[in-house]
Amino acid sequence: MVRDHRNSKIVVLAAGISALALTLTACGSSTDNADSTTTASDAPADQEVVDGVPATLVGMHIEGAEGGAWAAAPFGALRMWDNGTAWSQIELAKGEFKWGNIDGLIENTASKGMTDIMMVLGTTPEWAAKEINDSDYPQPGAASAPANMADWDDWVTAVVDRYSDSFTSYQIWNEANLKDFFNGTPAEMADMTKRAYDIIKAKNPEALVVAPSPSTRLTASFSRFYPAYLEELGKLNWPVDVFAIHTYPKADGDPVARGVLIESAQQVLAASGAPDLPLWDTELNYGLAGPGDLPKQEIVGAEAAGFVVRTYIDDLRYGIDRSYWYIWSLGAYDLIGVQA
Repeated sequence: MVRDHRNSKIVVLAAGISALALTLTACGSSTDNADSTTTASDAPADQEVVDGVPATLVGMHIEGAEGGAWAAAPFGALRMWDNGTAWSQIELAKGEFKWGNIDGLIENTASKGMTDIMMVLGTTPEWAAKEINDSDYPQPGAASAPANMADWDDWVTAVVDRYSDSFTSYQIWNEANLKDFFNGTPAEMADMTKRAYDIIKAKNPEALVVAPSPSTRLTASFSRFYPAYLEELGKLNWPVDVFAIHTYPKADGDPVARGVLIESAQQVLAASGAPDLPLWDTELNYGLAGPGDLPKQEIVGAEAAGFVVRTYIDDLRYGIDRSYWYIWSLGAYDLIGVQA
């Protein structure tokens, strides 16, 4: 069962204070703060802002972090995604690595005092893919399971050997229930999880292994993939330290709609017999275009600030240990509603 903190009045109170302190200026408008993306926060990245509520409650994605960009809003954890750091973007041929983007990001985080960094291990390079489709993200073949799992083992080993002192957590895959991100089977994803877990723990026992994050907004896709993945993971004795979800509501959804998605995911975890592990929301925003023809909703000003504050109050209420906002961007971003 996933931990449930909803009955703790102290935690809820701390959440409100922490959310106000951390996030009121984080994502309030679409373009007003566009020039601030390369400015570091004055607060140390690992500082606890309120006793008992760690700064890691507030996670972030940063466009261009590999090139020196940074968020002006305070946050305590960084997830590497859409920074050109995926397997398919690094190992361009077997054994030939283009480490520049990861090295640049590590240098940037070190200069900003950021010590909590998550590396997303997927996606598959075309040369290693079992199935190649033009719709795969971020390039053809990326959504495939590896044709030879030894290639996956070698990749994970190379990353951990090179960056063991830099990454505090490793996430197996992004949105593995969506075909554009993963078109393999739940059993294949569970196998990849176990393989990565064993490699990471042998080399860096303190690092956290984070399960793939399913997107919860497409309920049919979520229901088809996630329970089956958990069933397969249970057969392997649950080789993860953290469960993860993505809780973008529909384009017209609000934090209340997000709460429904959280509860749904928690129910699936409970039904699967999952162990009592932290649950992270490794990607979220509001107003995201879709599903279907629903257009993006622009959420600005006081409404945007309210959404952000409510998000982190809800995190403590529902037992979400941290959430990573997507994305502190270098300019206007077409798909999402709350922007900095």
